[in-house]
Amino acid sequence: MLSTTMPKSIQSFSPKHIHPFRDGAPREEVYQRGQMTLYRYEPKNKEAPSIPVCVCYALVNKPYMLDLSPKRSFIRSLIEQGLTVYLIEWDNPSEALSTPSLEDYIQRYLGSAVKWICRTHSCPKVNLMGICQGGTFSLMYTALNPERVKNLVTIVTPVDFHAGDNLLSHFAKHWETKTVQKTWSYIPANFMNAGFLQLKPFELMVGKYLGAIRIVNKEEQKDLFMRMEKWVFDSPEQSARCWEEFIRECYQNNHLVQNKMTLGGKVISLTEINCPVLNLTAEKDHMVPGPASFAIEDAISSKDYQHSSFPVGHIGIFVGGVTQKKVGPRIGQWLEERNKEI
Repeated sequence: MLSTTMPKSIQSFSPKHIHPFRDGAPREEVYQRGQMTLYRYEPKNKEAPSIPVCVCYALVNKPYMLDLSPKRSFIRSLIEQGLTVYLIEWDNPSEALSTPSLEDYIQRYLGSAVKWICRTHSCPKVNLMGICQGGTFSLMYTALNPERVKNLVTIVTPVDFHAGDNLLSHFAKHWETKTVQKTWSYIPANFMNAGFLQLKPFELMVGKYLGAIRIVNKEEQKDLFMRMEKWVFDSPEQSARCWEEFIRECYQNNHLVQNKMTLGGKVISLTEINCPVLNLTAEKDHMVPGPASFAIEDAISSKDYQHSSFPVGHIGIFVGGVTQKKVGPRIGQWLEERNKEI
């Protein structure tokens, strides 16, 4: 049986709040609350737009994938567009005094980060950018707090969890989420990794290592491969309470897109989202098929909705060659056109 843990050859000591690679983009820890730490990245252009960008990442992996290497960095592609970027990094939930809920992550942690940025920049709203599950979180937050979001960018983000050929959704429909929650307060990373590897078992557990033989003498490609391996197997624990809520409400019941999901006693109605929305998808995405994300357009009430698709996979949109050339500039241009009015 193949291991789902990080190979010893690529393990390294990564203390809390320290970027695992020494060549990461310069950043500053500026705010912390509960299970959330907020980092600031300065724009390359000091005359940056006045409305900053808050990036909300998924819980299932660590966000340094967005700054994997100097030449393959989604974060650098944003700050090169003159954007002031704030990145939310989720802390280990087992260090919390209580098991965080879905409401904690969205309203308490993400909400406090948005409010802190607004106070710091003396602006009533932020540009919110959500990635994968973090994009779903951002949709939920914007629907509940539309007065706080100027523009919303969603990237490889599912909203209709029963749309398209979604293998993960088919699996999740049969998961006994309550049993998992009763078994663990915090879901081990190995458990989550094993599930994701089963989506494409040959490619992810055999094929990529066979392919690695061809790049053994190509230093740049080999370096990127090793960084990706570290990131893949460096998954954090997850709050079983939040995981159970998210899987049950989104993957199993598909309540979010139906406006039937509640959080803290409030109905999450996606029709409350009337700000400009840019939705980016990946054509070869095996995690979030196109229809699962395309549904955003019909679910919201915004009259300013745009969509762009790129010929890459779920991760390739952030670390592929298309990132610096097309994805970052697309976001920068779209925000620049809408940042003129606060």
